[in-house]
Amino acid sequence: MLTDIAVAGTVRGGILELGDRRAVLEQGIRQLPDGDYLVRVEPAGGEPQRSDRQNRYLHGVVFSALSDHTGYTISEIKLLMMGECWGWQHAGGHEIPIKPATHEMTREECARFIDWIIPWAMEHLDVALPLPNEGDV
Repeated sequence: MLTDIAVAGTVRGGILELGDRRAVLEQGIRQLPDGDYLVRVEPAGGEPQRSDRQNRYLHGVVFSALSDHTGYTISEIKLLMMGECWGWQHAGGHEIPIKPATHEMTREECARFIDWIIPWAMEHLDVALPLPNEGDV
């Protein structure tokens, strides 16, 4: 089971103050099995997130084509591809991608990911992914 849970917070005087704690619990922390988890703190805002067009291309074309070809679920293939591209980290006895989700990519990173995955899929899986329409990503 892989679950993304996010909550806003503020650091004041070296102490992390979470936003709506109830929302965090309602998002699923209480539902998670006991175990080790990676908790990431990152600045809010920052560079613009990957675009909707990039997201539609990745999920509607790339991940679905690779899922169909390999038999992995879209979630599994997405994690595998993110790890292959961005690298892996050891957390709680597991190897997880440094960037496990596409929403963690900026537009520039997503463009690099798309430029990487098209030739990777051809070389390693013999899958010719359709190119994104010019201007789409």
